[in-house]
Amino acid sequence: MLGHNCSIDQIVQMANETVFNLPVVDTLEIVNIANKQEYQVPAAFIQNYHNQLGVYWTIHCLDGSVFKFYYLESRGRSNWGRIMFGWKDFQASLRIADGQTVTFKYLGMSRFRVDLPAPVMEEEEEKN
Repeated sequence: MLGHNCSIDQIVQMANETVFNLPVVDTLEIVNIANKQEYQVPAAFIQNYHNQLGVYWTIHCLDGSVFKFYYLESRGRSNWGRIMFGWKDFQASLRIADGQTVTFKYLGMSRFRVDLPAPVMEEEEEKN
């Protein structure tokens, strides 16, 4: 995976800024909070991060697709973490528009299911 060498603090800072306009938009930042079974995740972008950890969580999409989230950080008792994955491919394959919300449901054993918004139709296809 190509990317920039960024610290976690830099990633958090980027995620808290105007992230939709960044030039590199092939990762999605997700914050998950302990004891919640469902996560509403805006389609916010951050820059590439070269993940050295090799640890991942998995989501299983309703259409049977499987995507891996690369695990970046966990903080103490809160079990707070940040996970990232190849958002550009995910967005393209499932036709998610910028600004749409994707719902992730925790299935246990580090597995998530994702409930997607309705597919976005391209203007050309709508005209045909």
